[in-house]
Amino acid sequence: MKKAVMILVLVLISASLNVPITHAEVRKVTNDEMILFTTTEQMLLSFIEPKVEELVQEEYGMRMPWRFVQVNEVKHVAKIKEPTSWYELKTVIAVGEKAKKKYDNLTLKFTNHYNNDKNFMKNMSDINFELLDYKNDVKVDFATPWSKYPDNSEIKFADVNTFYE
Repeated sequence: MKKAVMILVLVLISASLNVPITHAEVRKVTNDEMILFTTTEQMLLSFIEPKVEELVQEEYGMRMPWRFVQVNEVKHVAKIKEPTSWYELKTVIAVGEKAKKKYDNLTLKFTNHYNNDKNFMKNMSDINFELLDYKNDVKVDFATPWSKYPDNSEIKFADVNTFYE
């Protein structure tokens, strides 16, 4: 067993040393292109957007305008005793037009089968989505900044000289 692990480590090290040297391709942006920089959160949301569109239609029985407002939590859950894992996303979406807009909470679970699949990431449609929770018309307090941390805006702190005495 120890020999197998040692051989595996040596193979991984030698594979990392044989990485071909590549040169970055620099291309000029044309007038018909626009580069938009994005966050990882925005990339994740764009990935699950088609599924959320389906869920909103199912929930309201018709197509409704909606948009992501905020992401409350993203976590990767892995089972220890079996090789399975999934992602969970808790988010707030705004549904409806401006005058009739309301906020919904959505908890979505999505899995990929790369642990058991020989064709790793060959087909993105193999990802399974499951709705864990959908709450309509929730109260969302956007006025509270840093909602994950206690608000200390009302606390009176000692001035610098007093603090360092």
